Amino acid sequence: MRGVSTALAVLVVLAAAGGSAGLGPRMMSYQGVLEEPPGQPAPDGDYTIRFTLFDVPEGGEALWEEVQTVQVSGGIFDAVIGSNVHLDLPFDVPYWLEVRFGEGTALAPRIELTAAPYALRARYADFAADDDWQISGDNIHRLIGNVGVGTDAPTQKLDVDGTVRATGLEIPTGAGDGRVLTSDPGGVASWQEPTAGDITGVSADAGLTGGGTAGDVGLAVGAGDAIEVADDEVSVVAADLAGDGLSEDGLNDLQVNAGTGLEVTGDAVQLTAPYADGSAHDAVFVNEGQADAVTSAMVADGELIDADIAAGAAIDPAKIAGSVWTADNDGAGSGLDADLLDGQEASAFAGSVHDHDADYIDDESGEVD
Repeated sequence: MRGVSTALAVLVVLAAAGGSAGLGPRMMSYQGVLEEPPGQPAPDGDYTIRFTLFDVPEGGEALWEEVQTVQVSGGIFDAVIGSNVHLDLPFDVPYWLEVRFGEGTALAPRIELTAAPYALRARYADFAADDDWQISGDNIHRLIGNVGVGTDAPTQKLDVDGTVRATGLEIPTGAGDGRVLTSDPGGVASWQEPTAGDITGVSADAGLTGGGTAGDVGLAVGAGDAIEVADDEVSVVAADLAGDGLSEDGLNDLQVNAGTGLEVTGDAVQLTAPYADGSAHDAVFVNEGQADAVTSAMVADGELIDADIAAGAAIDPAKIAGSVWTADNDGAGSGLDADLLDGQEASAFAGSVHDHDADYIDDESGEVD
């Protein structure tokens, strides 16, 4: 019965493709010795061999498998694992290789892959072939060049073309208590001391007090007549404005005091109905056009003068108490006192028949009779 010695030399490399290990096929080189009992090299020829990878040393499920034909010469054979079936495992956990010739029993124990095969993990980090990237424990870094995300022409150590999301931001260079992050015209941010404002003074304008040009300054409302300032509130003191027909209603509101004949309805001050229609007028008021509007009781002595009566006014004598001279009542029986018409008593006048004294002068001849 043919077998394979358990003393197998295994060499694992990365096959190059286009000069880039990260982009080429993922394969491992395998070399072994095929023997027949009692330890003699197997005859030269072609043999079928099955390679299987597991993530446990015994049992478990096969993660990858391929079958290929190898040539044996002097008992020695070489195989390139992954040449028939793509080796697509991530190599981020330990793996064990199981070897089986033909339909025979798998060799035991399985062979644990050494560190060299785990260089395939570099494909998942997209390492460049120029060795700029370095691994230090759990960290990966590069000391030269720039890294671009969303751009193939980065101009800074990290150049992201898009939105960056982070749970925190730390910019230690230039940081300090009270400093603010500012930007120059080119968008370069840096920590700077806050700049002072350009306020040189605070002035109190009309209605305000306070202000100043140095130190802590403040403004306050200047309370004038009927103005009250309490805390952050400015209010009008209605009671201080009351007077001249106005009063305060107890709720700090002003109200109109309605006198006789006035009433306040809504926002209007108006005459009450009796005064508006004239029914409330007493004897001292006269409505225009009212019959018998002026009575003797309304005319005080000496108050009715010529200027109060229009020229040509038609005055009915019957409306005047006592006797009055008119063209109609001139003559006997008029009741007028002639002595009062010219301010002279009757004795100052000569009668129609009389005796002249020696000094009497004829009015017509101018001679003394």
